Amino acid sequence: MTYDPDYWQRAVVQAQNRLEQLSFTDRPALPDLTNWQLISDHPTPRAAQLAVGEIAANEQLVILEAETGAGKTEAALWRLVSLYRAGKVDALYFAVPTRTAARQLHTCFNDALARMFVNPPEAVLAIPDQIQAGEATAQRLPDFRFLCDDDLYNGSRRAAEHSARYLTARIAIRTVD
Repeated sequence: MTYDPDYWQRAVVQAQNRLEQLSFTDRPALPDLTNWQLISDHPTPRAAQLAVGEIAANEQLVILEAETGAGKTEAALWRLVSLYRAGKVDALYFAVPTRTAARQLHTCFNDALARMFVNPPEAVLAIPDQIQAGEATAQRLPDFRFLCDDDLYNGSRRAAEHSARYLTARIAIRTVD
């Protein structure tokens, strides 16, 4: 094996090209609306949501415990908007205890993402053997290929293909298991 002085430069260019192919370098824009208007069509946030909305972006750990129906999911999305605007995060991984909850939240998240972003990312349903990103589902084909029901293939759909790729999604909803 011989020394290649240009290896590092070539490797960096190849890595950047691959990241662009997988849509990892795209950062969807948020419209000019107040944070709450991006999350919900309700006129005002509930108490738990308001509390989360007032937390500074530099806080690294936020724990919200509230009863069912208090708006914890919207509070998490509001926190995402706050951190996203501050440049602190680019993605969200949302873990819940059951597959049923994950499926229900996946639909809610996709509706919210449509309000939150100018060109919304697709939320990945990060459950093994449930290949779904946004509204699109896919089926496995031979030779590690996949067929999306709308024939569109992008980074979020690649992230939905296998559990080893779930963390490459911009938005993923997953079970804790």
